[in-house]
This record gives sequence, structure tokens and C-alpha cells, in this order.
Amino acid sequence: MFTKRILTLVLVIASIVLSQAQRASIKATHPKYKAYVDSLKNAEYNYTFPIWGERVYKKGFDIPYPAGIMVNSFVASQKMLIDEIGLGVNNSEIIDFSGLITFSDIEASIVNINVRPDLYVFPFLNVYGILGYSWSQTRVVLSSPIALETTAELEGKNYGFGLNLAAGAGPVWLSGDANMVWADLDKFVKPVLAVNTSFRVGHTFVDWDQPDRNIAVWVGAFGSFIDNRTTGSINLSEVLGDSDKLEEIRDQLGDRYEAWYETLGPAQKVVIDQIEEEIRDRLDGQPPREIIIKYDLLKRPANPWNMVIGFQYQFNKNWMLRTEAGMLGKRSQLLLSLNYRFRI
Repeated sequence: MFTKRILTLVLVIASIVLSQAQRASIKATHPKYKAYVDSLKNAEYNYTFPIWGERVYKKGFDIPYPAGIMVNSFVASQKMLIDEIGLGVNNSEIIDFSGLITFSDIEASIVNINVRPDLYVFPFLNVYGILGYSWSQTRVVLSSPIALETTAELEGKNYGFGLNLAAGAGPVWLSGDANMVWADLDKFVKPVLAVNTSFRVGHTFVDWDQPDRNIAVWVGAFGSFIDNRTTGSINLSEVLGDSDKLEEIRDQLGDRYEAWYETLGPAQKVVIDQIEEEIRDRLDGQPPREIIIKYDLLKRPANPWNMVIGFQYQFNKNWMLRTEAGMLGKRSQLLLSLNYRFRI
């Protein structure tokens, strides 16, 4: 099961991030760490960002270098629901089939690689951009008018921006993150917007012998809210797949299907007639035609929220390695990233 795999992997990997809220939260008395804090207080600060950074250092707080480049790899699986569906064939208009076509299961999976440049404008406020590429696969299990399982594959670039707020509270740190990301996928008419938000609480464990090295751990919640209206198109050949799937469809074009067909209106029957004609021609050995199915969907995640746990290993003030896993809530995800930070 995907959730168990990523949980096992995360527990094995001893490396995390949250470069967003990198702050040693223990009031340490270790001599080496005390010397490190004193060096922060007495260091000459000649940098532009973060604004008010000098004040924070003078108080002995260790904050991240302000600028960074993060490379992320990300995989996720999300259960989806479809509330409305419209279909059209080739150049015909899209006709509403809501309530007439039903699904027993829809699961979207994604693999994404992205680059995220970021900047701490203030010690508590980080802003960032996102530029990446995604490969997506959606498994659809149709229950009516026939039982059919098919998979749609999409890919394309994604881009966006976001901000993160971070603060310390006693022995822990808190952070809240929000971003907007547009996915421009090859089978969609227009980019799909996702608004992601998350909240985390964590603790940082300092390496006393090398105070700029630490391990952090956190737990939190992640929510993803997509643009519910999606319009696109797909070749019927991708839906029908191999000959075995065509034979499976043939076996279901009986009384139950005919009863469903009689409930359709005239415009709906025109759409279905074109699809059915192509299926029957292929079953009779006719060469396939170019049939493009246009669709208009109102969809939503089965549950937009899930729990996340994460770890980060900070090698030094420049390099950090992070992993974060999400589970529960009918969504699973795993993030692995490498972050390089520097002063400006």
C-alpha cells in the first residue's frame, strides 16, 4: 500500500527540512553552543535580507541564510469525486450527463520535479516561486452505464508562488505555508489551479559539537484545493485500450445498457451513438477513426486534508536535506528535496 511504503521510507530516512522555520529552540548551556550563540550576537551584519536580521542575530537567534534554491521531487496519490460531467464528440457541443454516468473509484497520481527559489524578506516571512514539470495518471473505474476501468495519462509544466510564516514558541517552532500553483497539462484546455496550504509544529535538535548542524522533526496538516472545473479532451483510443477491453464492453451492451440508453434525451443520444458506433466498428474489425471525446468536469478531492510528518538534516548553514510524507485523508504523498542557502 502506498501509504505504508512512504511511512516506512520516511522513518528510515534521517533527514528533514523545514528551512522555513530553522531555529534552534533549546536554551542550551553547552559551551560550544554558547560560544556559537555569542558569535551570532557579536557578528558584523552587512546584508540586505532578511530585513531586521541584525536585530534577530543580536538576540542570539540562529536563523537561515535568507536566499535559497530548493530542488524538489514529489509523488502523490489522491482519491477524487466527480459531481458533474459533460461530454461531446469531435466538434459537437458538450452535453450534460450528470447523474447518468457514475464512477465507483477515481484515483489521481502525480510525479513532479520542481525548482523553488526563495527569499526571507523578514526573519518570519519567506516568499518563493515554483517552476516544475509533472507526469500525471488518473485511474477511472466506471460503474454506469457499463463497468469499465481506464487510465488517462497527462503531463506538462507547472508554475506558481507562495509564502511561509514561521515563529518560535518555547521549545518548538510553528509555521504556516500557502501557495498557488498552475498545472498546464497537455490534455486540458487551460491550466488547472491548485491552492495548497499547510501548518506544522516541530522541534530542532542541535549538534553541540557543530552548532550549525542540526536535525529537525515536525508534524502537521496539509490541504490541497484544486480548480473544480476542468475542461479537456482525450482520444477515444486511449479510453478503449486493447482488444480485451473492447470484448469486455461488448459483453455489457445488453438489456441493462439499452434500458439506460432509453433514459437519455435526444442530444445525449447523439453523443452516445457516435461513441457506440465506433466501438461496434472496432469490434467488427473496422480500422479505428479519430474520435476525440471532449469533457467538462466538476471534480473535487474526496478529502482535501491529510496529516504530514517530516524530517530535515542540516549539514551546515548552506546545505539541507528534507523529506516529508503525507498520509490519511484519502491522500498520500512523499517529498524529497535538497536546499542550498546563501547570504545576500
